[in-house]
Amino acid sequence: MSPATDESASSLPTRRARPVRAVFFVLGTVFLCLAALGIVVPVLPTTPFVLLAAACYLRASTRLHDRLLRSRTFGPTIVAWQEHRAIPPRAKALAIVMVTATFAISVVFVFESFAVRAGLAAFGAILVIWLARRPSWSGAAAADEPNAG
Repeated sequence: MSPATDESASSLPTRRARPVRAVFFVLGTVFLCLAALGIVVPVLPTTPFVLLAAACYLRASTRLHDRLLRSRTFGPTIVAWQEHRAIPPRAKALAIVMVTATFAISVVFVFESFAVRAGLAAFGAILVIWLARRPSWSGAAAADEPNAG
């Protein structure tokens, strides 16, 4: 009778954590869908949603997190951020171009109020500066370097 008691006692925290893991799974899936949508919709940022999805999946399911890391579309961005706190150069350049274009179109064509235009221009400039200041990292460039270890 003792082994059954030990088994149910050890699975108790897992049962309690199951609802929390389910919430993280749902959030991760929502963020991943937003990231996928961000690939084709210029206003939606892809990278932050991918990073949020990875963080949620890490808490929900290591299997899903590992699968996301192996993704050809999203994996390199997640790995670069988790290991180096950097953005792949191509993603960084694309993000800067898209942010600049989106904000420029909004400032010039969409809004009439000077205050809104000035606010958008300032926010866009801050966002572009933040993106430009993030370190870049490319796995291919690192593979070309001699192994230090």
